[in-house]
Amino acid sequence: MACERRSTEVVWLLEKSPTSSFPGNRLPSRGEVLQVFLFHHKIQKEVLFAAAASTAEKVLEVWRRANIPTSDMSWVKKKILKLYEEYGALAKSKSWKTETEEMKRCIFRDSLEDIFDIAHSKAMEAKIPEEDKAFLEAQREDRQSCSMAGVDEKLKRATEEKRRKRQRMEEMKKKDAAASSSTLDRDVALESFTTSSSSNEETEDDDFKAPTPAKCPRRQPPKENKLTKELTLAWERDNLSIRAATSSYAAAVMSLGHDIEHITVSRS
Repeated sequence: MACERRSTEVVWLLEKSPTSSFPGNRLPSRGEVLQVFLFHHKIQKEVLFAAAASTAEKVLEVWRRANIPTSDMSWVKKKILKLYEEYGALAKSKSWKTETEEMKRCIFRDSLEDIFDIAHSKAMEAKIPEEDKAFLEAQREDRQSCSMAGVDEKLKRATEEKRRKRQRMEEMKKKDAAASSSTLDRDVALESFTTSSSSNEETEDDDFKAPTPAKCPRRQPPKENKLTKELTLAWERDNLSIRAATSSYAAAVMSLGHDIEHITVSRS
């Protein structure tokens, strides 16, 4: 626990004295922030903006130890000044005893135990350990339900190593995915090229037709003329008619084994 400087003067409505620091084992409450601000403003005699800046630095330091993302410095200072304005407005009417004023004071006094919430709007979406997120939720519900231990260096190193390992794994997955995609694209392109080439070859084969050789008419062998002058003179001496001579000649040719179709049988 940090060493604290306290004033002996008890602040009205807070029922506590101004202090120079926060306990540190929990996230600061609204009342604790007001105590530290009043210390810088009333005891240290700092002007409002300087006191707000000094208080904001100490508030942010506690939240950093809790490992919870916060809003920026300027926003924290504005919130501190707004808290002080609320307190100042009630202090001006502290002598009033009306029911309305008493109700306002009661509501403000109860709110002093609430957490002075300066968490970033997306703190629960940040990449921080789930234990830190759970701690913030618990502090928002009930500050007394849990406390913040000192920084465990061993756990911090283990968490950082785990984060780096997860990052390396993600990078490796991206590289593997990129390599797989490149291989797939190459295979698809090759298959597409092969299919296209095969299709072109088939088309070319279909388009090409071997010329059919023209059919040449079969030539009949010339008929052999076996009729001799002596044979025809013999027919004339015997006074044979053309019909009788032809029939006799054809019969003689066939008996000798010749093809009658290839022999001239007419003497004309």
